[in-house]
Amino acid sequence: MENRNINKRRHHVLGLNSCIIGFYLLTISLLITIGCNPNEGESYIPPDDDSLNSGIDNPVYSKQFSDMDILWIDSQYYAFGTEVEWLISGGFWDVPVLKSNDLVNWQKITTLFAGQKPDWYSEQVENYDGNMARVGVWASGVLYKNEHVYVAYSVSAWGDPNPAIGLLVAADPEGPYYDQGKLFDSEESGVKNGIDPCFFTEDDGSVFMAWGSFNGIYIAPVIFEAGNVGDTIQNVHVQLENKYRIAGTSYEAPYLLKKGDVYYLFLSAGTCCEGVNSTYSIVVGKSNQLYGDYIDRQGNSLNTSEQANIANPYQVNAGNLPAGEVVVESGGAWTGPGHNAVTVDHAGNYFLIYHAIELDDPKTSNGLTLKKFVIDILEWDEDGFPHVRNKIVSEHPVEPTIF
Repeated sequence: MENRNINKRRHHVLGLNSCIIGFYLLTISLLITIGCNPNEGESYIPPDDDSLNSGIDNPVYSKQFSDMDILWIDSQYYAFGTEVEWLISGGFWDVPVLKSNDLVNWQKITTLFAGQKPDWYSEQVENYDGNMARVGVWASGVLYKNEHVYVAYSVSAWGDPNPAIGLLVAADPEGPYYDQGKLFDSEESGVKNGIDPCFFTEDDGSVFMAWGSFNGIYIAPVIFEAGNVGDTIQNVHVQLENKYRIAGTSYEAPYLLKKGDVYYLFLSAGTCCEGVNSTYSIVVGKSNQLYGDYIDRQGNSLNTSEQANIANPYQVNAGNLPAGEVVVESGGAWTGPGHNAVTVDHAGNYFLIYHAIELDDPKTSNGLTLKKFVIDILEWDEDGFPHVRNKIVSEHPVEPTIF
């Protein structure tokens, strides 16, 4: 996807990268074409009563699937996330790619690594506690550009002192995906715990990457010099020398959206993975410029929201929410909602794509926190801030409009 704006695209692709929306629809008379300024009439207007009039239920995918990003290519949605314990290929946990034509019914169609674990990182690393920890592939950020799918993925262990971000490329969203190796590690970037990448494409086609986890959220330009997928490294370069901090140390999992002339920075705060005790929530700030300053309704800057100084940069404080407008938080039958992307249906409604933990089914069979794939329509308040209805996971979300 080449843009997080909602506008026409010659390839008819909607790409929502761990940071993008680009929504391009065929301009035939039976379809509603999403204009370049979604503020002018395309945002969802909720009904006067509290009924959602929906025949669908959350979760839309009940297996473990978390930390997602999403693309829309040739009338199909593709979701990417973190490795899962239910999908073992080649002796290691792989990352599933899910496909849907309606945002509601999803099926696994391929895996990112097809049983071939990348050989550029170790299987174990000594963490901050001095213990050996298993290294995994987490939190994919995706981009559709030059008729190729780019997947930036995190390589990390719990308490990893030097996690990294790698890159996969495919000519088709259904694969095969070719590993391009490491983009950078935390020491090279100068950003501790440098995970959770996401792409963002500006109106002029320039691409940026945002990343970070509880040690500041950073953004930097991305340069592409594409070769042939499968036999030539893609020469994708993140200009770390030009990185810029856009949010403080209270957050992780950045996602950038441009709606009209306003930029929105979605972030997750709290703890992600403690079962029913998880405190994850999604907050948002807005700005008139990509590099910020991103502020909430009270004018608080997300870039000055800091957690206490701690020796372990992987640890996170689980106290009160930091600066930012709450998009969705724990409540009802769900807790720990977080790590979102955003997509758009055919009528121009924005949908939050994220994971959450069901209180009556919080763990996998082997004791991991079970994070399920949920969706909710975004409503926009009078000050231009987005949130889901009642700011909790909906039992019956508004059904996407698909022509």
